[in-house]
Amino acid sequence: WTSSDVSQEERQLNSGLLNASKTKFDFSENFPSDLRIKFENSFLIYENFVSVTEEENFMSEFEKHFKRHLYEKDHWDNAIAKFRETEKKFFNKVNTPVVERIRKTAFPEEGKNSKVLPYTHVLDLAEEGHIKPHVDSVRFCGDRVAVVSLLSDSVARFRLEKDRQISVDVVIPRLSLYVMKGESRYDFTHEILANEESYFDGEYIHKGRRISVIRRNEP
Repeated sequence: WTSSDVSQEERQLNSGLLNASKTKFDFSENFPSDLRIKFENSFLIYENFVSVTEEENFMSEFEKHFKRHLYEKDHWDNAIAKFRETEKKFFNKVNTPVVERIRKTAFPEEGKNSKVLPYTHVLDLAEEGHIKPHVDSVRFCGDRVAVVSLLSDSVARFRLEKDRQISVDVVIPRLSLYVMKGESRYDFTHEILANEESYFDGEYIHKGRRISVIRRNEP
């Protein structure tokens, strides 16, 4: 399975509410049926959330920073291998509307959970890198995490924290936005598989270099 390329003439997405794509899940055989429904409702993917042109615009801004830094072997919390990262409070005038579109799509307009953190996390994962199983700390993040994936498809694996034998794999397409909330946010670890493990339902999904644009709300 690979995501299809999107032409530069692709329609620009407006800032209104978008419908989530029908996500493909590969559940372990022991995954409880009632929990399946809860997981499917708590993990949303919006395919082709950005266009190829918007991806290029992001990379033009990000490369100015990343080209000055080498990939790091390990993260401070041991959650990531072979990565570079930065945090951005402000984006250029071309990319700012896309970052705002993430907020409007993933977070409510009012109430406690509408308070999005001012800094956007940008993670550069090398082709040979991977993200280890973890749950985002409640000290640093609220009830949801929104991630735009650039440059490459990948396979994410979620494991039930109280029973790691219960798991589900999901293909994360290039150019997509995914949103974790509820059960997928709190009850499951999540990881991005290394290339030697990157299979979905028996089919190999090669992960190249992958850039994640990550927005979180306040704890």
